[in-house]
Amino acid sequence: MKKVMNVGLFLALIGSCEVLIAGKNKWDVSFEQGYGVEKYKRYQPMGTPKGTEVILEKQPNGALVGFIQLPLEAGKGRMVKLTESRTGKGYDRLVVDTDNNGSLDNDVVLSTEISVGRNAYWSTFSSSLRVMYSAGKVDFTREYPVALWAATDDLTKAPDTLRFSSQGFLIGEVLIEDVRHYVTLSDSKNDGDYGGKGDIWSVRAATEMESNRSSRYIGDFVWSGDNAYLLTLSDSSAREGILRAHNPGITKKDDLIKRDPYHFDRQAKRAAKPVQFSHDIEASIKQAQAEGAAYFIDFETTWCGACKQMDAMVYVAQEVVDVASEIICIKADGDEEGALIEKYSVEAYPTGILFSAEGKEIARFVGYQSVAEMKAFFQQAAKK
Repeated sequence: MKKVMNVGLFLALIGSCEVLIAGKNKWDVSFEQGYGVEKYKRYQPMGTPKGTEVILEKQPNGALVGFIQLPLEAGKGRMVKLTESRTGKGYDRLVVDTDNNGSLDNDVVLSTEISVGRNAYWSTFSSSLRVMYSAGKVDFTREYPVALWAATDDLTKAPDTLRFSSQGFLIGEVLIEDVRHYVTLSDSKNDGDYGGKGDIWSVRAATEMESNRSSRYIGDFVWSGDNAYLLTLSDSSAREGILRAHNPGITKKDDLIKRDPYHFDRQAKRAAKPVQFSHDIEASIKQAQAEGAAYFIDFETTWCGACKQMDAMVYVAQEVVDVASEIICIKADGDEEGALIEKYSVEAYPTGILFSAEGKEIARFVGYQSVAEMKAFFQQAAKK
């Protein structure tokens, strides 16, 4: 009897699978540019790619000229030209070959106010490139919004480079069980190709909170609510695609824990008070020398995401606080401490350097450090 029941259960499961397969488990998606469209604003992916460098060459008339080269376009690239409205006051004018016709005659001259920050003068602009794509035998044009910027530490000196980064994203709508879902694609490489390797996608129901947004690389599955989906694109133009229901063989909770690099840091026991940092660098180093104590300088910036994550999860962990109690801890702002940055060859944030009381470097890290890594890092002070 027991065997008969097991067989019956098995057949019931098979039957339920057939119902799932026979039901609606894939949806056609057509994509359009979502950047700048008000109704799509809440679905815009977070962050933008790291800027791609464009070499600038100074012309006899003082203009700076370079070329934006997108891999999917032939030729030497789209011309960009930076100029000054007032000599010696900064390059505050930019014109871009937006339609890739080899001429700037019909392109709008963009203007900006020079801003100051991070020990530099910044010229920042926004534009949109019209890019030609091929979808099978059909060619079509799509807007490709970009941010562009140049920086120099002296207004009388011309910047050597311009950088640009994709600002846009593609979006498509599908109806799943009478609930509207939005599928987004974003270019992570500034190459104009939204559907290439390393690019990002997501799917979210209109009813979901913004905090539920989740993006992953194309080829990986994404959660919307408690359901998982896969996206297949028709071609590299990302004009159309197919969204499919997917069984990842893992629960959403377990999958998110497995992928969360900060999971154990979030679970670490919190101290009543975090690691105590001083912002008076000179006085703190003198204190360390007088007390014969090791000291630690944490180089950070106000715009460094990993720095903020360490403040929120690592420097508040009990085991890190305990092991740092005999060390003089100092915070240094990388945008304000130029001489110190140069002295210790700091090139990225966060950078942490542990010193002996005599000022000898004991250890150094670059990038986010976990609770376990930070504990081990501070423990090196006791070994010296």
